[in-house]
Formats: sequence, C-alpha cells, structure tokens
Amino acid sequence: PLDIDSIVASVRKTHRLLIVDEAWAMCGLGGEIAQAINELAFDELDAPPGRLHTAPTSHPFAPVLERAMLVDTARIAQGVRDVISGRPPVPDHWYMVGLKSAVPAKPAPAPAKMVPPAPSAQPPVAASDDEPVTMPFGDLTVSEGTVIKWLKAVGDPVKEGELIAEIETDKAVVEIEAPVSGTLAAIDQPVGAVVPMGGRIGGIKR
Repeated sequence: PLDIDSIVASVRKTHRLLIVDEAWAMCGLGGEIAQAINELAFDELDAPPGRLHTAPTSHPFAPVLERAMLVDTARIAQGVRDVISGRPPVPDHWYMVGLKSAVPAKPAPAPAKMVPPAPSAQPPVAASDDEPVTMPFGDLTVSEGTVIKWLKAVGDPVKEGELIAEIETDKAVVEIEAPVSGTLAAIDQPVGAVVPMGGRIGGIKR
C-alpha cells in the first residue's frame, strides 16, 4: 500500500514536493500522489508540486532512445532545483505533445447567412377558385428548378396528392403533387422553363 503518511510528513518538513515516476503522467501514480498532497497538505506547500515522468511515447528498443525517454539522475537533480526556485517541472501529457510550439490557428470566418430566395411575381390566377401549383421550397441553397415533364394535360382530373409534374434542380429531380383535387385548369410553365422556387407553374380548378 502507498505510505501517504510518510510523503505528507516529508512535505511538512521541506514544504516542497517532487514526484518521480517512470510511468506516463496520464492516469498514473504520480497524479494520485499530487492530488493526495493537495488534499492533505496543501497549506504546507511553498511551491506547486513538480512531476517527472517518462515521455508519453511508445517504448523504444534502441538503448540510446530508451535513455532519452526515461527519467535519469540529471533530470531529477534539475527538477529539484526547479522546485526550490518555484518553477516545478510540468509533465508532458500525450494530448499536449506538439501543442507548445503550435501556432494558434486563425479563427474560421463566420459562415454566410443563408437567405431564402424571394418568390417571384406570379402570373395572374385564371379564376378565383384556381388553386396555384408552385415550385416547392426545399434546400435553401436551391433557388430555381426546370420543368422537365408534365404528367397531366389541361382538363385532366387530378386528385389531391397525385403526381402531376416533375422538376429538376441542380441537386435532384422532384415530383410535384396536386395540392387539391379538381381539374388541371392551366399549365403556366411548359417543359424546359426555368422557374424560381415558389413560382407558379400551373393551376387546378376545384
């Protein structure tokens, strides 16, 4: 078991703490010791605790690389001097690698506000009971569509929800349904016509 009482007694005597751990700093024993001292002997510290850990990288096979990543005597001696001077060593966590010298990225420009296109002026309605058939609004990035097929002719009976035409946008082919039941009274836009979204393409007489 961890003899935390001896560590607390040492902190009360020296008022300093240097933790040396050959494990990674993340989720390791060194962090647990530091937190225990913060809870049990915080007022005894005259400087923040220092921590020395193995570099957060895969363990190499080459001896020269192994010595470079492990905590050695020279690093411990320098860590003691840093703690006494009030500048304790801070461990490099795996998520901090490369961040110290990174240049802060410029904030991305705010996205342009999408404004739905205003419906174009519609041709006059043939009669007061003529229900307009219009180009449907969908994706705000689509502003117009092309009539590619009429599935009904003028004078044909239609039922509400029945397919009466097809339009094509720059993203998809969309089928137009009859908004009401009745008779197709007018085809205002022939095949090939380009119509703004919301624009009238025909009319149905109830």
